[in-house]
Amino acid sequence: MKILSQITLLLCLLFAVGCSDDDPQYSIRPYHLDEDVRLQAVQKELVTINDEASFKALFESNAPESGIDFSNSSLVFVWGETSGELVDVFKEVLPRAENYLLNVSVTTSSHVSATRTWFVGYIVPKFKAANFTLQLSEHSL
Repeated sequence: MKILSQITLLLCLLFAVGCSDDDPQYSIRPYHLDEDVRLQAVQKELVTINDEASFKALFESNAPESGIDFSNSSLVFVWGETSGELVDVFKEVLPRAENYLLNVSVTTSSHVSATRTWFVGYIVPKFKAANFTLQLSEHSL
């Protein structure tokens, strides 16, 4: 009986380590693009990219290498342009019962009249990409 409980404990530990959120295949990681990038995607809507060709099609020209392993991962992002000074872009991924909420809050100041671009993206496991929803709020100081 003692051997059975030790084997059970060992299997539990192996499973916990093998499916760790630290493993890039299972984790959700931030993805960054330059601030001045202009994308060929709808602004202020959640976009999911599943392959390198779709990633390159996002850019007007000079698409960078994504650095994403699209065989296991997808890119989930939202972007937009805002008039005024970009003060802050708060972002968080909140796990829900059956999906993930990408919560983004953009704060601007009307003291400067300029167009600014913001981007919030995450590399996510391909099997989780369809389970994201967006909550976007914009505030002006």
